[in-house]
Amino acid sequence: MSRRLEAQFFVQNDPNFLRNLARSAATQKRELASANAAEEHWRRCPSCGGKLAENNCKGVIIDGCPACGGIWLDKGELELLLRAKRSFWTAVRETLLPA
Repeated sequence: MSRRLEAQFFVQNDPNFLRNLARSAATQKRELASANAAEEHWRRCPSCGGKLAENNCKGVIIDGCPACGGIWLDKGELELLLRAKRSFWTAVRETLLPA
């Protein structure tokens, strides 16, 4: 009963209130859908469109696609991985072949 009286109050006192409320909700829904679409696009494989998974490789977070097996690196990540590889092999050489 109180819900009906509440609706009747708004219809009598502000006929545009419910219409504006519905518009506001629709706008918020569109904005949220747009934000979600952008986020979903950001985390997708450029090759197959599969969802990317983050993997830790030698302290560097790389993106891998479980669907196609693609590996995607952000700017500077390849250099970090190469530097980690060089330091690993340098340590092995120094351990196995002391001067």
